[in-house]
Amino acid sequence: KWLLLWVGCTSPDSFDISIPPADQGVARLSTVAREKIIHHHEVCNPGYVPDRCPRAVVEVVGTLIVSKLVFAGFVIPAVMLLQSCPRARSLKEWCAHRLLGQKAYRVTMSVDREMAGIAMLVEYPLVLGFTVPLIIPLALMALAQSALAFNFATQHMGLQLSEEARPSTCYMWCSMGLGYMLTCWVYLACGLHGGLLVAVGMPISALAATLVARRCLGMGWLGSGSSK
Repeated sequence: KWLLLWVGCTSPDSFDISIPPADQGVARLSTVAREKIIHHHEVCNPGYVPDRCPRAVVEVVGTLIVSKLVFAGFVIPAVMLLQSCPRARSLKEWCAHRLLGQKAYRVTMSVDREMAGIAMLVEYPLVLGFTVPLIIPLALMALAQSALAFNFATQHMGLQLSEEARPSTCYMWCSMGLGYMLTCWVYLACGLHGGLLVAVGMPISALAATLVARRCLGMGWLGSGSSK
């Protein structure tokens, strides 16, 4: 609806663009010289197009998430290591003590914040991994890099941990549901083959995997639970 406030859409023929008259050297274009290639309603009143809207959503959001994961995999771990080195921690503590007057301030790593970042890296493949497969290896790479940087900062740089809390993972089911709905929307709206199989097979396979995982946990095969 923001297009209604755009100055370019106030005129009814602002975006009616036609092919210009053919030049003398291009005589074959004379038959289509006056045909419009863009109409006003296509720009100012775009309707829902089943085979275009899902592709546009996946393209825009997928490109954004891929760029973010590349940054998270190659830049953020290096920045975390630089912030965790002893000299950087000493400088930060000096600024807090001398400039801000916080005498008891110590540089620590918040575990719950790190776990929130890890949970976000897990959510991306659940939501967009089926439609943008490149997100899966990028998320794995970002998780591995973050784990290595976290281990090196705590074990070899002496960084202390704080706010150790176990995050909830129940909302991961919401992420999986969003991924399921997005995949079904893309398949069904675009008329791709196998849409019914995706709509029925995905929840069945997810339920079967959950039951198998719970069974393995109950038997102690996955390292937790009570073994009989």
